Amino acid sequence: MSFTKRIIQIFLRECRRLKENHIYLFSMVIFPIFVTFFFTSLMNEGQPQDMPVGVVDLDNSATTRKLTRMLDSFQSTKVVAHYPNFEEARLAMQHNEIYGFLYFPQNTASDLLASRQPKVSYYYSYASLTAGSLVFKDLKTVATLGTAGVGKSVMSAKGYTDKQIATFLQPIAIDLHPVGNPWVNYNIYLSTMLVPTCLLLFIFLVTAYSMGSELKMDTARELMKCAGNNPCIAIIGKILPHTIIW
Repeated sequence: MSFTKRIIQIFLRECRRLKENHIYLFSMVIFPIFVTFFFTSLMNEGQPQDMPVGVVDLDNSATTRKLTRMLDSFQSTKVVAHYPNFEEARLAMQHNEIYGFLYFPQNTASDLLASRQPKVSYYYSYASLTAGSLVFKDLKTVATLGTAGVGKSVMSAKGYTDKQIATFLQPIAIDLHPVGNPWVNYNIYLSTMLVPTCLLLFIFLVTAYSMGSELKMDTARELMKCAGNNPCIAIIGKILPHTIIW
């Protein structure tokens, strides 16, 4: 029997096995379609917005209220609650009512003006990777801008110009241009990374299962007989239907 006829014979044999075993239908058609639809529609609206966060403001000064309004103005976060103490804010975060909260201790404003470095804390949940990363970025930005705002006021009082203050607070200005994804859309990141990864995972699992099932069902001798005891012909003929479907 010629090389081509042996491959065709094994190809038809494998097609019958694919038809008889419903695992192949789910693993090669239904599950890949579901995974593709799931990840491409998971964040179809782009980057998450207005994720709920809280504030514990024990200082209640003009400076802390300004920082709270600044946090609320960010696109990713929205201040939905003010808590009287740390415990209530922590419970709210554990109950998934908020993704994080900002904690201002007493005398925050007075310590800032006196250069005594008050400890402004922020807590966030990393149960969700994307939400945790975005909330962390906004909370860290607010904490950093609070120090910069006080520094600007002090330098203005000393007679520095706005250009000198900007150069001191931010010596290097960053001009960011995201290549390939200027919208910073998380759906693009997910679709181009997770979908091919899941498809490759299905391919590896189904290929290993298909080869192993020959040994499990004791049909390996039949396969090698059809291939004329040539392992290359056996592998090519067996994988060809899988390759066409994938």
